[in-house]
Amino acid sequence: MQPAAAAAYAGEVVRHFDVRCPGPQAIVRLRNEFKVTIHDTPKDFFPEFVRATNVVLDRYAAKDAFFKEVLDSQRNFAKIVVPYWTKINDLYSNLGNAALAAPPK
Repeated sequence: MQPAAAAAYAGEVVRHFDVRCPGPQAIVRLRNEFKVTIHDTPKDFFPEFVRATNVVLDRYAAKDAFFKEVLDSQRNFAKIVVPYWTKINDLYSNLGNAALAAPPK
């Protein structure tokens, strides 16, 4: 899990790198000026992250009825919304990849 944690931390570094140079500009600067190599988060990180998060959330829910009520509501909401969001993000990813593969002349 150490590489995955490093990747998550790197994402936070990029996000907070410089208020005058947000997001994509920060990535370009990190790569070009500081020779930072940015890796994708390993695919096995995500299921483990979700599993560990659910362990913690369930622990809090067992101790606090209001927390459980809110958590149950959020989980029910996610059952409806996450499949839609996931599909939309896939579509945007496909569109972005197609644009990168065929830049304007």
